[in-house]
Amino acid sequence: MNLDLLNKQIKEEGKKFTLVVYRDKFQLRGTFRFQNGIKKRAYINLDVPAEEIGIREAKKRLDMIQYSIEDFGYVPDRLPFEKVITSSQENLILVKDAKQLFIDDWWRNRTEYNWWKLKDENGNEIPKQPSSLSKEQKLLVKERVSKASIEELKDKRSWEGIMPYINKLDQIENAPLTVGALYQIAKSYPANSRGRKEIIIRFKTVIKLCKKNKFDIGGDSDDLDELKGKYTPKVKPNLTDDHLYRIIVELREKLPKWSWAFGALYVWGCRPSEVFGLTPNKGEEFGTAHVYGLKEEQDGLEERTALGVPKHLIDEFNLLEIDRPYTFDNQYLKYDALKAKQHTDSWAKALKRIVDKDDNLPKFTLYALRHAYARRLIKRNLPTATCAKSMGNDVRIFQDTYLEALNKRDIAAIQKDLD
Repeated sequence: MNLDLLNKQIKEEGKKFTLVVYRDKFQLRGTFRFQNGIKKRAYINLDVPAEEIGIREAKKRLDMIQYSIEDFGYVPDRLPFEKVITSSQENLILVKDAKQLFIDDWWRNRTEYNWWKLKDENGNEIPKQPSSLSKEQKLLVKERVSKASIEELKDKRSWEGIMPYINKLDQIENAPLTVGALYQIAKSYPANSRGRKEIIIRFKTVIKLCKKNKFDIGGDSDDLDELKGKYTPKVKPNLTDDHLYRIIVELREKLPKWSWAFGALYVWGCRPSEVFGLTPNKGEEFGTAHVYGLKEEQDGLEERTALGVPKHLIDEFNLLEIDRPYTFDNQYLKYDALKAKQHTDSWAKALKRIVDKDDNLPKFTLYALRHAYARRLIKRNLPTATCAKSMGNDVRIFQDTYLEALNKRDIAAIQKDLD
């Protein structure tokens, strides 16, 4: 019996799926309703080697899935033929326990998990839902956050980005964990979306932790690879310096609240959130600026000096007279990561509103100004180490991020300066 004949037989039996080969395994392809109620087109791994000798076993397993669909109305999270441990239940792990493995692993060598939550004398959260906190309890939480260290705030911000994905496990928290169940949850995200990419990363970590601890979860992290879409990076607008200058002038007029910030970001090429801790230097150091930079891979704030390019815009934009909605100097005005993020987000949204309304403006973000600054440094033939230091990058990151992005027009401009 070959695959074509078997698929013909499957069709004659009234089954609405086909048998295919993927990654050297037989799989079912079709539209299925799953245990979480979602109906969608999907692949189901039969975990049978794609060999002639295994085709009968594949047929047996697809029949078992058909019987489950007829009995329950959906494909169960644990497939009928998946391995069941009869000698001991110790090799299985519940989903909620696997989630805890992930949490413990992520917070290991970081600050305390849920440090921002109110806890009783035994260290238990009270209560779990912020909406049920009393006014006094909310004040205690607010006070704790206000006294948080930079490291605690960084960890909290990073965890808030991960938590929505790992919390998807709660819908099956009391079931034994299987790779198949993780596959179906991840596949509920649109193909090629950031959400699917992020949840695959988190679920692969869950799988690896469970395998490391010798739990039987019916698969491996590689089984999620087929869900990965082809990543297509966004095309950044490659604006000439003259065009970008005219855009900045226009934006400074349309968004006066962010006028100084736009000028500072354009001239000194810092990260958008670093604008709030940037101080232009005067006297003999005129042209440069002192920057407090927060780098993810390091603790605390890192001070550096940024080059002003082009320097003449410092006077034209009146950048020595600082005018911004939020500031910090790390001495009298301590850095607040949450406030910096809130103001940066507000600034970015203001820019997006203007860009979306005006068809004459190219679609770009605040970070495009930083990329443009990097190209200006490179085109002035400055040493790579100098460029990287000015931008708060190490040389490798600067090379990978900016030198690799040079195009023919940039090279032509460099050549003109060499004549």
